[in-house]
Amino acid sequence: MPRSVSSLLIAFALAVLAGRTTAEPAPDGRSLLVVANGPTDAISVVDVAPGNLRSTIRLGEAVGGKQLAISPDGSRAYIADPARATVRLWERTSQRVTASLSIHAPRDPLLHPDGSSLFLLSQTDAGDELVIADTSSLTVRQRIPLGGRAHIRFSTDRSLLFADVTYADESAALFRIDPTHHRVTGFMSVEGPVQRVVPGGSGEELYALRTSHDLWKNAAPVIEVEVLDAVSHHTRRRIPIESATGPVRLSPDDRFAFVGLGIDQVQQIDLQRGTLVTTYRIGNQYLDSAFNSAGNRLYILADGAVAIASIEDHVIRAKRQTSFPVNRMAGGAVTRDFIGAKDAVSIVDSSPSAPPGPSAKPQQAITVADRILPITGMVTDLQLTPDEILLYVLTDTAIATFDLTTEHYAGGTTEAFPTALAATPDGQTLYVLESNRNTVGVIDMHRGELVATLPALDSPSGRHTTTAIAVSADGEFAYIAYRDDLGMNGWIAVVDTNRQSIVETIPLFGDKEGCAPTKIVPTGDGTSLYLLLTQGDIGVLDLASRSLQERIRLTDQYNCPMARDMILGPDHQSLFVALQEPYASPGLACIDTASARVRQVPLDDPTPLSLAASHDGNTIFILQQSMPDSVISEYDTQRGKVIRTIPLPSGYSSSLHQPGFVLGDSGTTAFVTRESEGSIHVIDLSNGSLFRTIAVGGRPQGLLRLPGMVTPSP
Repeated sequence: MPRSVSSLLIAFALAVLAGRTTAEPAPDGRSLLVVANGPTDAISVVDVAPGNLRSTIRLGEAVGGKQLAISPDGSRAYIADPARATVRLWERTSQRVTASLSIHAPRDPLLHPDGSSLFLLSQTDAGDELVIADTSSLTVRQRIPLGGRAHIRFSTDRSLLFADVTYADESAALFRIDPTHHRVTGFMSVEGPVQRVVPGGSGEELYALRTSHDLWKNAAPVIEVEVLDAVSHHTRRRIPIESATGPVRLSPDDRFAFVGLGIDQVQQIDLQRGTLVTTYRIGNQYLDSAFNSAGNRLYILADGAVAIASIEDHVIRAKRQTSFPVNRMAGGAVTRDFIGAKDAVSIVDSSPSAPPGPSAKPQQAITVADRILPITGMVTDLQLTPDEILLYVLTDTAIATFDLTTEHYAGGTTEAFPTALAATPDGQTLYVLESNRNTVGVIDMHRGELVATLPALDSPSGRHTTTAIAVSADGEFAYIAYRDDLGMNGWIAVVDTNRQSIVETIPLFGDKEGCAPTKIVPTGDGTSLYLLLTQGDIGVLDLASRSLQERIRLTDQYNCPMARDMILGPDHQSLFVALQEPYASPGLACIDTASARVRQVPLDDPTPLSLAASHDGNTIFILQQSMPDSVISEYDTQRGKVIRTIPLPSGYSSSLHQPGFVLGDSGTTAFVTRESEGSIHVIDLSNGSLFRTIAVGGRPQGLLRLPGMVTPSP
């Protein structure tokens, strides 16, 4: 058999064994792909030819989590992060994480009154266990197996720690623990069926939430509160509650139980007398309830509404519809409470209003949006310091403190969440747009580490959002785009890449609106910047005069397009913009950079999201994504038309954000980020087939190809 034929057969056999039945496109040389990995707070570096993950470069310590415990002096926060199986210590003075402890699925962190020990629950295969850690070293002192599903709380005088546990057979138990000497001092078991046992704050009584299901009669579930003597274990009284469907909350003094009833009602039960006090009707789907710190008001959190119930008067004093989903609440001073939702914390003013007359009783008022404190991410926990001066806010990606005396930020830390990338021409320096922090990280690719962070842009009108990053053709300058909260005004920060510092900030608005840039493309000669603006125009920023010299309209004045991406052709003579117009078909805008003349090229559906140019500049590849079909279109720049449409594999749905899209060195492959999968798809441009998937983790968005001589350390 000829040698060449045998070699081909061996190669084919190896391809079949590897799970590929088609020939792989030509290798893409020694280039590297750099991927912005979304919420993983990291950058991934991938070897293009073998398709292997080469290294991960971290942009900082993760700080988000699920629950908080605050030290007595308010200087430290202990963050339980079950998603990363970690407990972290965050210092308010240094604004950084100073220690971490690996704990599987940590939750419900509590601090000893003197701050010396941290108590929290950890989920194991055998059920929950109580973990006790030393706060000075953040090391585990002791583990107490509990089994089942547990909850922990301190007694009212904080001399005892209670752990109530529910088991798979619907029985329950209560552990009494000495929080100073870390030993179990008492145990009480409760026969099922029970939903949960709740210890009273004094430790004298135990409340068993019993369930009963009569399937033969198809009756509604019935919950009975059985009040047990915690010492003798005898039943003191039973309180039947019919059709209870929501969570049960005890008032801080153990006098009342509040139970969700039906869809939009909450019952108040007197636990001492065993009688129904009242039923609160809120008119919205009941979600949860929480008490203010004084214990005299119940906040009823519903779908799209917040209501305040006076526990003593047994009536709803105020109710306010909200435009955000309420998911956390913290009680503050007598007249203020705090409600967390997505991207904001609302300060609720619930102070007594002035009575209209001398004989009238004071009424409580509520203003949900009295003050909005912006925060990054979904609020997961709210905690007040004992002196009620600082409010700690934890989200899935950030931690911050607010000074309640001024209602301003007192400091915080946010995870990077990288979304966009730019590099110097030699590939040695990488700039990473960190959308959560509104900062830009600077990475030395040879060393493979973060070497600097360019700060967020501040002005008298507030902090602004970073939207784009680009580097000049000679690598001497980097440019960062910012916009205000309304997206109407913008700024460009000029970065000296030798000193890695911002040397100038150029305002773009003046007497014009809609000048917030979403994309930056430097000209080849370095004299100007092309800016993709929020109104769908192209702004030409002259760097010598520091002013917008021209605005190129992409469509007529009655049809404002949604511009998705913009690239400059390799010959620098043409600018290409992917457009999705609200009332027209998608298209590609081709702009002559000399005359600023715009020519529209209509495209078939789906929506064009990202653009890439071939190395010779003869072809513009257009990534178009939607459900259920996605394609890559080839636009021939010489003939001025789309010459081919490449269908992508079935089920190739669109990303939440603009996908990363680059070509390989040989031009025969395309690399596309798959945000929902945490991967990069390698597409054969000859037929659109998927022949490789590179797992990178996170939610990859930004994608950049670097020259092969860059070799960051693994």
